Amino acid sequence: MQSAVFRASGQSTATFVGAATRKRGQYKKRDQKLILALADKKWPDDSWEDLSTPVIMKALEPEFKNRGLPFPERDKFLRALGRRKG
Repeated sequence: MQSAVFRASGQSTATFVGAATRKRGQYKKRDQKLILALADKKWPDDSWEDLSTPVIMKALEPEFKNRGLPFPERDKFLRALGRRKG
């Protein structure tokens, strides 16, 4: 129960939903979304599904370099491409 002082100060009484209360796997990380978007852009016909992960990583490395972003680890590629659960 919240005090009247808290409500009177104009602060919201809405509760914050933390990451721990969300369902696991409900939201993809930003890096994973970017990896998937770049793969779809480079191979629009989803032919990346037939390529090995190291080949995809090598092909997308210049994209990350051009954007000035750090290159993600192999595990992030595996998760983004749906090749690893967890």
